[in-house]
Amino acid sequence: MSTRWLRTLTPATLIVIVTGCFHLYRGAPLDGAVFLAVGAALVADGLLPRSAEVRVDPGVPPWPWCAVVAVAAGVAGGASARYSIADAVLVFVIGLPVVVAVWPRRAAGFTPESGAPMVRAGWAWACVGLAAALWELTTYLLEVSPSGDYRHPSISDLVDPALNPPPARAAFVVCWVALGYCLLRWRRRP
Repeated sequence: MSTRWLRTLTPATLIVIVTGCFHLYRGAPLDGAVFLAVGAALVADGLLPRSAEVRVDPGVPPWPWCAVVAVAAGVAGGASARYSIADAVLVFVIGLPVVVAVWPRRAAGFTPESGAPMVRAGWAWACVGLAAALWELTTYLLEVSPSGDYRHPSISDLVDPALNPPPARAAFVVCWVALGYCLLRWRRRP
């Protein structure tokens, strides 16, 4: 039996898969399905054979185009109700093209050493994701415990008051898209 699939289980991938399983356990099947689908895509990507040539990453769109998208997304985010289907669709419509644009395109000769900056960044983001996941897990376990302790707020409980007004949601979405654009520009620098 090949152990090749085990090498695809990086810390970040494991965190995504465990998070998906936890969402299923807590009764949030849509969230669980999204996380598990991303985890499965990461594992499948690691199992695919690599081509001999490097595929070129698509370029980052010019900033005026991204500014228009950010403002349009901000208007849509401010107009939609929190946690609504429209909110989910907005995140999907913005997020999917970005994921496709930045998905790693490695050649057959890719090694962790040749991609060391990306590997280091992956570890850093995995730590951030793990910290957020542990915060949410602690909150959930305290709330469902027999004592029902609600003194440890979840991250969404902390940001809800700030993001409830529609103008604040609109500003948040504009900043979110702008930050994503800056990260894409930073990633493309030599």
